[in-house]
This record gives sequence, structure tokens and C-alpha cells, in this order.
Amino acid sequence: MPDHLIDNEFLDLSAVQAMASDGRRFRLADAALARLAADRAVVEQHLQAGAPVYGLTTGLGGNIGYRPTPQETLAWQRQIIAGRMIGVGDALPAEVARTALLL
Repeated sequence: MPDHLIDNEFLDLSAVQAMASDGRRFRLADAALARLAADRAVVEQHLQAGAPVYGLTTGLGGNIGYRPTPQETLAWQRQIIAGRMIGVGDALPAEVARTALLL
């Protein structure tokens, strides 16, 4: 069964649901990878400039005044994700998790 190829085309809800439910792998087309690279370049520019960017170079919520050092940024980003993964109950059904990853 071939992979789903994700490119720069708009996916409506029915397409997302179909892709998430059939169990096939997702693969990013070259055009989508290029867009991600361009987006990453914007993030890198903000990091290098040291500008305050909510959740990237600052804390979140009540910790907005926290400013991780450039050396702490990767660990900080991982901590943000990990801190929202705990204590949330049972694992999601596979189709729901696949939908979230696809989105």
C-alpha cells in the first residue's frame, strides 16, 4: 500500500479523516519539505535575534518573563511538550493520534 503524500495542497476534513483511518504512512513531498525549511529559517532568525517570541524565547503563561538562554532553548522546547504530556489519562485511539499528527 503506497504512502500518503502530503504536499502543499489543502486537505479538507474528509481527506484528513480518510488519511488518518486507513493506517498508511504519511510522507512529505519535496514542496512541503521546502515550506518547512522556510518556516524553520524564520524560527532560526528569531532565535538569533534574541527577540521575545512567546513560547519560543519566553516562558508560557505566568512564566512569560522567563527567557531561556540560547543554550537552554532546545531543552526548554522539549520541556514544554513533555510538561503537557503527563497526567492526561489513557492513550488516545490510534486514529485520533494519527489525525493529530497529520494536522
